[in-house]
Amino acid sequence: MAARVTQILDRSQHEKLISEAHTSGKPTVVYVSNSSLPGCKVFTPKYEVLAERHPEVQFLQVDYCRETSDLFKFAPNQLPVLVLVKGSWAKTIMSADISELEEGIKAMLEKKEG
Repeated sequence: MAARVTQILDRSQHEKLISEAHTSGKPTVVYVSNSSLPGCKVFTPKYEVLAERHPEVQFLQVDYCRETSDLFKFAPNQLPVLVLVKGSWAKTIMSADISELEEGIKAMLEKKEG
């Protein structure tokens, strides 16, 4: 795991970090993955590189497993899922398309709260 990506391991950590993203307005990306899926195996290193390029954004990752599956309403065959949050603004990306994520990050950073 890249140093700039925080791994979410349980519900309390998830709730704390997402609440902080909403209240602080800090741009945040949540990557819901499953380390056994081929698409996630290919996408994860790209996500980690993107995290290194954007220190102004908080990058989180949740491995969809028995312990975390109740945090999301996604099925494993829908993964990966990316959720971008900045205050009350949010966007969901349902693909492993790094260029779509880059566009989403740009839009999120340009979004003014108010």
